[in-house]
Amino acid sequence: MQYNKVMPRDRATITQGFTEKIRTGCGNLYITVNYDEHGICEVFTNTGKAGGCPAQSEASARLATLALRANVDYDSIIRQLAGIRCPAAMRNENSQCLSCPDAIARALKKAIGYKQEEDNT
Repeated sequence: MQYNKVMPRDRATITQGFTEKIRTGCGNLYITVNYDEHGICEVFTNTGKAGGCPAQSEASARLATLALRANVDYDSIIRQLAGIRCPAAMRNENSQCLSCPDAIARALKKAIGYKQEEDNT
């Protein structure tokens, strides 16, 4: 049996976007969401000096980026990441999210709103 393969598009030379600082259970997580002429195209994370789980955050961001460039529906990506719980976030009452993947989902939701506003102006 042969399946159709989807290949992600190449990264644009120039992208636009924003970086959001979100408090997680392990400290601040900086999430950058960029878009190009085709839509949202990439996500980067940086845990800064706080520590946390930078490998997990980077892996989640890379997979989200791959899905975005392969034209996977935004809501499908967000549904997969939203609601994932981390014990550190549950213990920290100052946390703004349930986990680093949950924070990525929240940043993607925000980026969709920004992109729609920009497209309407």
